[in-house]
Amino acid sequence: MKKEDWKALLKKCFGKEKDDRLHAIAMLIIWGIFIAIVILMIRLSPSRETSSNNSTTPDNNNQVETTPNTGGIINNEETPSTPTESFEVNFSYIYTVTNNGVQEVITGKKIDEKEIFTIITKEGSNSYAKLSSNYLQKENGEYHIVESPSSNLVYCDVDDISYLTEVGTLTTNGNVYTYQVPVIQIVKLYNPTFDTTTIDTNLKDTITLTTENGTLKTIKANYNNYLTTVSGHLSTLTVEMEFSQVGTTENFEITLGN
Repeated sequence: MKKEDWKALLKKCFGKEKDDRLHAIAMLIIWGIFIAIVILMIRLSPSRETSSNNSTTPDNNNQVETTPNTGGIINNEETPSTPTESFEVNFSYIYTVTNNGVQEVITGKKIDEKEIFTIITKEGSNSYAKLSSNYLQKENGEYHIVESPSSNLVYCDVDDISYLTEVGTLTTNGNVYTYQVPVIQIVKLYNPTFDTTTIDTNLKDTITLTTENGTLKTIKANYNNYLTTVSGHLSTLTVEMEFSQVGTTENFEITLGN
């Protein structure tokens, strides 16, 4: 387009005798360019997690760049914009435990000391709740106290995993934190009466944490060496935990039966 044509177009868009239609189109284009520039600046600005990693001094082995919050392993730095209730612990989850090839999927939500969840196996599914240390099963819309519905639940306790990460050796790769945990420590946690004097102190299992914007998103634990040690024969045990709605999970009620 020639220079004279541009001037004529600008007069129609912004001049005293402007064309209303062309003026509206021009304003939309200008606002579109402005919004695109703002979005680009936000995306190019350093993230909070990156800034945190850059400010942490690595150790002499260059293994540890930063340490996630394991004192409260579910760490939500984002506060809901319009919170209606406040809880110390608040998240939804999907846990997948594969014990010697047998898989259980546990999906639920946890708020402070109460929890509702469903255990899904190849035989079907059942609904449960947990109040403090008590398990309840849902029947006809009400919950009744039962024994622990699965032996695999012990491996899904976030506080226990937090402890194991504290006694493990950490290496990092961006937002992925990998802990090498001595098997003897895992045995002491889950099998406190087991004789640990014969366990090789160099034997380790792996726990991997992934974060997103400072919030824990996944945990993956490989406990093959642990289960082989306590069972006395070659065994496999993996735990995969996915977290969502951290800090924003809606409250729920647990109706107890008579």
